[in-house]
Amino acid sequence: MKIRTALCGLCFLVIALVSVTTEVEARSGRSKDEKGHLRIVHAHALPSLDPHLDLTFITTSVLGNLFEALVEFDSEGKPAPRLAQRWENPDELTWKFTLRRLVRFHDGRDMTAEDVVASLHRAKTHPQSKMSTYLASVESVEAVGRSTIVLRTKTPSPALLSKLAFVVIQPADTPENLVLPIGTGPYRISGYKPGESLRAVRFGKYWGAFPSEKEVEFLFVPDPSARVELLIDRAAALVEEVSPQDITRIEEKDDLWVESHLGNFVFYLALDPTRAPLDNPVVREAIDVSLDRQAIADGVFTGHALPANQIPGPGTFGFSKQLKQPTHNPERARELLRTLTHEGSPELILHYSTNRSLLAETIIRQLNAVGFAASGQAHSWPDLLELLDRKEAGFVLLGENNSSMDAGYFFDSVVHTTSTELSLGDFNFFNFSDREIDALIEQTGQEMDPAKRLKDFHDASSRLAEARGVLPLVVVMDLFGVRRDLVWRPRADGNCWAAEMSLSR
Repeated sequence: MKIRTALCGLCFLVIALVSVTTEVEARSGRSKDEKGHLRIVHAHALPSLDPHLDLTFITTSVLGNLFEALVEFDSEGKPAPRLAQRWENPDELTWKFTLRRLVRFHDGRDMTAEDVVASLHRAKTHPQSKMSTYLASVESVEAVGRSTIVLRTKTPSPALLSKLAFVVIQPADTPENLVLPIGTGPYRISGYKPGESLRAVRFGKYWGAFPSEKEVEFLFVPDPSARVELLIDRAAALVEEVSPQDITRIEEKDDLWVESHLGNFVFYLALDPTRAPLDNPVVREAIDVSLDRQAIADGVFTGHALPANQIPGPGTFGFSKQLKQPTHNPERARELLRTLTHEGSPELILHYSTNRSLLAETIIRQLNAVGFAASGQAHSWPDLLELLDRKEAGFVLLGENNSSMDAGYFFDSVVHTTSTELSLGDFNFFNFSDREIDALIEQTGQEMDPAKRLKDFHDASSRLAEARGVLPLVVVMDLFGVRRDLVWRPRADGNCWAAEMSLSR
């Protein structure tokens, strides 16, 4: 077996933009890796080049090569210094960050405390920001000189460092409508073809250790078989989200292997309890007990997954070992549906992204086997995101990859009732609302005692399971196709950062 497992200035802008556009338009087709050219293949396309406007995994994984935050997660998922050299927490409401010196943006300007203050303000107040939940507890941010900021929160914020790891720093004059990404990361953008690829080159004035590879290209290929073909053709060094069905194809090649890493990616069904027939608790229970999670893990994922009973993955703070596994009981599902015979078979339309077709089709078959009239509707990932933003999908197959390693992200942004005042529920696209869960979530946002905070998360997960607000399906292994000349170690958060990779020559 070759599967390796690990648990656990304006002129500049115009010139640069022309350079990016020309470089992109000049390229067509996909060649084999060039010398000094690292190619990484992702399953999803970038929704935006503005890191403040999207929080999906693809954004943190790709744009994380261009941008940096005050804090980062180390390879084991623990908060560590990045643009902030150090910090102190003199009282429960005050955080003082000392910034690194000699940090430059990709346009050559020095990064100062004013850039940090402006970036946090932009991330919190931008009309389309997806970061407001992370900054909900922030009362004020003040620059003290060029290299110190003082951040004050409204209430104690135990997960602040983890949240700040997602809020990247941009120049203070970054416009509302970002055209050209300017960060401080080890790579700067050199070409972009929306929906297809992004190219970046090593930043010569980077403050930290230089990446081994001079150039990196990220390809966005939804078709899993097409991703694997790029690896087999040696046109890529790393491919994410390998389909379990393609493992054998990779293993047959002497210079390729599959890296299997137990992550925190959980597939789940989101249900809108305000839409018929999902507004009926009987229907939600019938859906839950009709799902054979073990069969999904064994069949769709060929054993590279485990049945899930909660959204926080097993490596996340907040995961509960006491929560019971949902029971597969098709007879119970049929019995429940028989009580609704006067209404006919409940009709369900499952929305999903095109690269999740096999999983979606399996779920639909299991639902129809007990008496539902279920069908599916596939969408490209950007189209599905737009559908969610408009709250026009009541029954959706989604995945949660909690790279913050803290359950607070999921509960704050997806489960809590949408509240502009509290900056919570930004990603609650399904009108789910439960006052008891909301109270628990708000407590976890302020509780500084880890043991008490953990109990609140466990109680929230238990209550969410009872309400069937979301239905967890499986937690999957992160499967990467890797070329043998790539030196790389997978991260706990699943991000693929080129600066942590090198091609042996």
